[in-house]
Amino acid sequence: MAVMGAERIKSIPDVPTTEELRIDAQTYQMVGLSAPRGTPAPVVKKLREVLKKVAEDPSFIRMVEGAGDTVRYTSGDELAGYWDSDSKRLARLLKQLIEEKK
Repeated sequence: MAVMGAERIKSIPDVPTTEELRIDAQTYQMVGLSAPRGTPAPVVKKLREVLKKVAEDPSFIRMVEGAGDTVRYTSGDELAGYWDSDSKRLARLLKQLIEEKK
């Protein structure tokens, strides 16, 4: 058994991560909010501020962690960078698996 991420989960602290086991298989379940292209900048700014405030609220964090999950606020720009790098990582992994199968 392993956690499919870079960090251990608080509710199961003895379970190692795939990274600790040197397995390149990190993946994350994400829940987020997006706005349509063309949403006015002040609206986007307000949404980001409110969502960040919620993500930092101790009672919200306790609720999420109580369900065995983790809260991590990520801005739109950070998330786009993550998706880009993770897509490349998964493409390399898929290519490696295909080559090993031949």
